[in-house]
Amino acid sequence: MFAPLVVALIDGLGWRGGYVVMAGILAAITVPLHALFLNGRWSDDAGSQSAAVSKAEVRQVTRTPKFIILQIAMAMATFTLFAVTINIIPLFLQRGMDYSLAAVALGLIGAGQVVGRIGYPQFARATSARTRTVTIFAIGAVSLLTLALVPGPAWLLIVVAVLAGAVRGCHTLLQATAVSDRWGTKNFGTINAVFTAPMTFVGAFAPVAGPALAGLLGGYPAMAMVMAVLLIGAVGLTTRS
Repeated sequence: MFAPLVVALIDGLGWRGGYVVMAGILAAITVPLHALFLNGRWSDDAGSQSAAVSKAEVRQVTRTPKFIILQIAMAMATFTLFAVTINIIPLFLQRGMDYSLAAVALGLIGAGQVVGRIGYPQFARATSARTRTVTIFAIGAVSLLTLALVPGPAWLLIVVAVLAGAVRGCHTLLQATAVSDRWGTKNFGTINAVFTAPMTFVGAFAPVAGPALAGLLGGYPAMAMVMAVLLIGAVGLTTRS
């Protein structure tokens, strides 16, 4: 939602001036809030009441083919969705949009994430874990494929980008509930930490990998095409999880 405001700062002050203003806001608002109001003391209640984690029980889940396949599929979805949506501005610039409109599109992707998260609980109640995972990944693949192949008009590309944002929003909750939906909540913290570790890595790597791949392939639409194909592969893997 702040992307259009950042563009306005850059247009008015240049990127260096925009950075200085944002650093000033961070120093004047965020730092004092953390210094004055963040509770630095942690309760010991949770630690005293938690049961010992059984390594054998954890391994019975984390070393199964179903767990590993689902983990790979979720990591692929994280990588592809992040690589395209976070780099939507240069993609749309190559589609002929101006910088301000592309920034608005990035902000609307964030709004789409919120919509996806609001709608996810109703969808989850009506579907099985596998069905909703396949469906969400398939919609994401179609949206990335459309962004890769369709040159315009701008409004259509923005609508598709918002749809991709909604898929990202659903994916966040899908990732958070994948373990509990399939293996319950026993040893959830340990099992879920193992499950989400690859997603954390690729989520941090994707914003850099997207531009690097676009440079190798000659443009962001080609990068989006590769990501769409990878996400289609994730759909195939998910049908086995």
